[in-house]
Amino acid sequence: MTPRERFGVSVRTIGLILLLASAVYLISFLAVLARPALRPNTPPGMYALSALIALLIAAYLLRGARHIVRFAYGPERAHDDAPPPPVA
Repeated sequence: MTPRERFGVSVRTIGLILLLASAVYLISFLAVLARPALRPNTPPGMYALSALIALLIAAYLLRGARHIVRFAYGPERAHDDAPPPPVA
């Protein structure tokens, strides 16, 4: 496994952790809706918004986050042992 592939797996792992965090926020949102006395100073919408933001970021990271990998390792070449293209 190349370093580029390992980095991609790491990005997806962070996406999985964010997916779990969004599930926790969603459960907290439902709990606060059911019993507002659990968190009297926090509006339930904040939990819903946090869940939505974490879910969107997690979906992007789980799909591979090609922009992040490309930023970290440059464009993917056809063969790793091929020489880089000449600089014009």
